[in-house]
Amino acid sequence: PAGYILPPLGYWETKNLSLLAISAVESIGLALIGVFFMKEQFEIRQKRYDESLLVVENQLTAFGSLRSIVAKEWLELRRSGSLAPAVMGFSGHLLAIYLVSWLFQSGFGIPIGFNVVFFSGFVGFMGVMTYSFLTNLEHNEYLNVMPVSVESVVKAKLSIYFVLTSGITVLYVVMIGFLKNQMHLVPMGLFVAASTSLFVVAVTAYLTGLWTNTMFFSAKTLLKFTAIVVPPLTAIEIGTVFMEFLPDFSMKLIYGTSGLLFVVSIVVFRSLGNKWKGVTFSYVSTGV
Repeated sequence: PAGYILPPLGYWETKNLSLLAISAVESIGLALIGVFFMKEQFEIRQKRYDESLLVVENQLTAFGSLRSIVAKEWLELRRSGSLAPAVMGFSGHLLAIYLVSWLFQSGFGIPIGFNVVFFSGFVGFMGVMTYSFLTNLEHNEYLNVMPVSVESVVKAKLSIYFVLTSGITVLYVVMIGFLKNQMHLVPMGLFVAASTSLFVVAVTAYLTGLWTNTMFFSAKTLLKFTAIVVPPLTAIEIGTVFMEFLPDFSMKLIYGTSGLLFVVSIVVFRSLGNKWKGVTFSYVSTGV
């Protein structure tokens, strides 16, 4: 029962005072742990690393001409201590969506018939935050004096994005298929997850480049993103809701929309060069 995992919910269901006491102890304990880990730092921590760019670069031959920049981005992600937050930020939000659904269904007895394909559609929505995180690791102005372009760095960050999210996406879809006893829907879920993830990150990279965290504050950019991304992803989610009642229509809607997203994603990826050609690394536009 959900009340065993969430004592406040257990008290709400059973009025057992011992569960209320456990809730209080847990709250105080978590607060004490938080206070314990809060430390005042008067000096910036420094850490030295051995030279490893060439070693990593030699391991990334699959990325072709981008391997030097991908190696640089990968090392920056690891050395900044941001690898774990990037992975947990992506997987944690996806798991939270499923846990909220489980809580309403198991804890409050509200029947929620979301299937594995429905949850797969949220992979695309989470892609925005992950790509935004990757573009916020460092300032890129110094690259203006390097023989690289904005387009190449954007593609390198997209490569890192796909490396980080692909395995997590597959595990997420398979895990939910197993938990909901819907393994027969896993192939469709993987298709939907891949199409939405490619589509959303392609549109994000096209509209914001390396300045996602700044340019999304522009109402113009945000409205463009919403108008492009929300309708097809909403159509897929609507299709998953009606799978039980209108299976033929839902299958055509889901597969058709997902296939269209694949095609559009390829077009957008190929357009990145023209979009960011000649732009400097100091460029920031909020559309104002």
